[in-house]
Amino acid sequence: MAIISRCERCGKRFKHDKGKPGKHCSRRCRFAASPEERFWSYVTKAPPGECWEWQGVRSGDGYGAIRWPGFSYKIGAHRASWMVRHGPIRGDQWILHRCDNPPCVNPDHLYLGDASQNMKDAYERGGKVAMHGSKSPNAKLSAGKVKEMRQRHRGGESAASMCADYGVSKATAHRAIVGISWRHVL
Repeated sequence: MAIISRCERCGKRFKHDKGKPGKHCSRRCRFAASPEERFWSYVTKAPPGECWEWQGVRSGDGYGAIRWPGFSYKIGAHRASWMVRHGPIRGDQWILHRCDNPPCVNPDHLYLGDASQNMKDAYERGGKVAMHGSKSPNAKLSAGKVKEMRQRHRGGESAASMCADYGVSKATAHRAIVGISWRHVL
């Protein structure tokens, strides 16, 4: 069943599906808005101290995502929020949440940091911290096994022939042998 709405950009009336409420009558009107206008159209603002949740596309870990001028890929909505308020972000800078709520784009809940600050914050808040090598609870290999695999590979054995011996996939064996994973093992 179709519903009739009024375009937020031009005011023209248009039809859309009941399950998919539209804000604009066409792609032209939808994308005619400035990046900032488009960004805020996906945000549900709450009172100033509360989280402002992103209502657009989200990644698997809950962070909002949006296409942004100057990028060939979608960026985090929290990063776009920071750029709307404060301007560009240097490549080595991270935008971190004070509220620890991935879909939040309230600029007052965001601050600049770096990768190590992000890991420290995640650890202090009991969040998920990536563990590498044998520290990972899902690790099937150990440093000793990786050294063994590399030695066998130097002797002419393929990753495919070793994967069954170590209980890993061909891709996992290959990544360990060539040093994509287990880089810390020499």
